[in-house]
Amino acid sequence: MARFTSALLKLRASNLREIAAQEKAGVKENSNYRQIRRFLSDYDVGFAALGRLLIRLLPQKPP
Repeated sequence: MARFTSALLKLRASNLREIAAQEKAGVKENSNYRQIRRFLSDYDVGFAALGRLLIRLLPQKPP
């Protein structure tokens, strides 16, 4: 979950293929992609709570 969230924040994208490319080094992108899809399909993600978490992780002051 931490690697997925980190890649999501780093890329600022929601394309799972792009996120999979940023996951574990040395692992095939397709393997990462399938792992992400399984993770997201197995859990009921509370998107409101996830959104609040992501907002808290963002810097509070502009650079």
